[in-house]
Amino acid sequence: ISFFEQSLAISRAIGDTAGEEKNLRELGMAHNKLGDSQRALAFFEQAAATAGKVFGSIGEERAKSHLGPAYALLGKTQQAVDSLELALASARQSGDQRFEGATLNNLASCYLMLGKPEQTIEACEQALTIARKIGDRRGEGYALSNLGDAYTALHNPQQAIELLEQALTCSREAEDRACEGNI
Repeated sequence: ISFFEQSLAISRAIGDTAGEEKNLRELGMAHNKLGDSQRALAFFEQAAATAGKVFGSIGEERAKSHLGPAYALLGKTQQAVDSLELALASARQSGDQRFEGATLNNLASCYLMLGKPEQTIEACEQALTIARKIGDRRGEGYALSNLGDAYTALHNPQQAIELLEQALTCSREAEDRACEGNI
């Protein structure tokens, strides 16, 4: 956090707006990982406003995609879904499939929190298709993990176990310890 705070100060001092946006986003992600979602949300909102100045509306929507997980951790799940649906539309408009897949995985998590396993499955299947198409093993692991959680919610433990085992394999191959630990 200290590094990004220093980097943010430098970016602002030299007028590097793109660097400012990146550092605000990184500070938001760091605070989110530490569980300080309220502070993370403030950084993500600043990053989105700055991204709009630098990259236009697509950049702003991409930056807003980080708001979704922060809202979800604050228990504002519907706001998270709304934010992520806007980000998804932006991802599709820009043709950025990695961004689209990641956004679908985040949406799936929110749908599950809202008790909507069918919508979770639909989002996960789309994310899984994209991840496999572009060779994103990390994204594939997250999609499979979310699918496993959805089937657990639907009281289908055998299907859930099979999907979670696949997710574990993908996460290990991608060396994604965070996803592996969550499985």
